Amino acid sequence: MAGVVGIGGVFFRAHDPDALRARYVEALGVEFDGASGARFDHGGDNASMVFELFPHSSTYIGDPERQTAMVNFLVSDMDGIIERLAGYGVTAEPIESESYGRFSWANDPEGNRFELWEPAST
Repeated sequence: MAGVVGIGGVFFRAHDPDALRARYVEALGVEFDGASGARFDHGGDNASMVFELFPHSSTYIGDPERQTAMVNFLVSDMDGIIERLAGYGVTAEPIESESYGRFSWANDPEGNRFELWEPAST
């Protein structure tokens, strides 16, 4: 059965992303690589966990007035998980393909946006 196999990312909304990134660097030693956030490799698979900060006004994470964070769920079967969600009346956004995998987004019953990521095969 299609399901989540891990966490691919955690995204926070920030009023001043640059200042908050600097604080994470200074206080915790988190290393951001510029355009794609901080990456934490899982090892042998083709996936890494990403931590990134987005401007408070960004709609990528969902409604700026009600959602401060978004989780990226790592899945092994994008088509299967979208079909599974549809069985619960959840409509996922169209799948987008990148060189590093396929992505889709949906909302939970409380309106929280989440992201699905099926990494590209190694």
